[in-house]
Amino acid sequence: MHETLQPILDIIDEGLRIYRYKFTSFLLLVASWLVLVSISSGLSMLVAGRVGPEIAALSILLWLVLALILGMYLLVAISRLTLAARQEQSLDLGEAIALHPFRVIGMGCYSIVFYVLANIFVSVIAGICFCPICFVLPMLISSISIAFGETGSFGSGVLVVTFLLLTLLLLLAYVLVIILFGAIYSAMTYSLQSFIQDRLSFGQAVERSLNLIGYRFRQNILAFMVASAIFGATSIAVTTAISMFLPFPLIFVLGEHSTATQLVAASSWLIAVVVVLPPMPIWMTLWYQRNRDDREGSDLERRINALGR
Repeated sequence: MHETLQPILDIIDEGLRIYRYKFTSFLLLVASWLVLVSISSGLSMLVAGRVGPEIAALSILLWLVLALILGMYLLVAISRLTLAARQEQSLDLGEAIALHPFRVIGMGCYSIVFYVLANIFVSVIAGICFCPICFVLPMLISSISIAFGETGSFGSGVLVVTFLLLTLLLLLAYVLVIILFGAIYSAMTYSLQSFIQDRLSFGQAVERSLNLIGYRFRQNILAFMVASAIFGATSIAVTTAISMFLPFPLIFVLGEHSTATQLVAASSWLIAVVVVLPPMPIWMTLWYQRNRDDREGSDLERRINALGR
């Protein structure tokens, strides 16, 4: 287990070092993306409020497509900035997002298909694993209540302990489900790296993406889940801290219903999003590069051995 988990933790640690090293650059990238998405969202809502329902639906659909394309360009920029920082090279914005629009559209289509299929897979697994708990737990609680309900204080103590343990079990199951669905995001980010890091056609990029997901499959699943858990915990902590402490002084001075306080509160939430977003693409960029290099090295070793026979 240590040999499987340690490379994942090394990648997490290296990704955080790169994030600290290029902190300002990553923040500017995400902030620029957020500004563009916010402007396009505002324009879409403005148009939707002034036209008929058909045109409104079309404008919302166009905004979703635009947001997806901008999201793909953001992933490209973060991934390339990560690789440049790893090699201690400089990278300007034009180089970071230099990718043909058709390739970006292909990435977006592949990401949608991958996300839907992965969601179905995880939903089935979660249903198989956790739905029985929803049926078994009420029956178990009812049986324990019948068995110990009339045994005085001892029975009451058993019921309380059992209830606490079952509540903890449900909470752990809920957290695990959240981690599993978060792993879909990390897996999707990982799967798109073949479009970014490799000069391949669409079909070749899809093939390599699937091959590298299957390569060391169990370790990949563990990496996706570990990254999801760390990313989720960090996001909750950072978002809570920033969104609470930034507007906190204004609440005492101006009150919580003040316009300035509400603007600062909204701005603090956006700042939190900008801060917490980059680590996951950074980790998956590094993890993909590691797996690709290991797989190509193994293939080369097999070819050399085959020639030597």
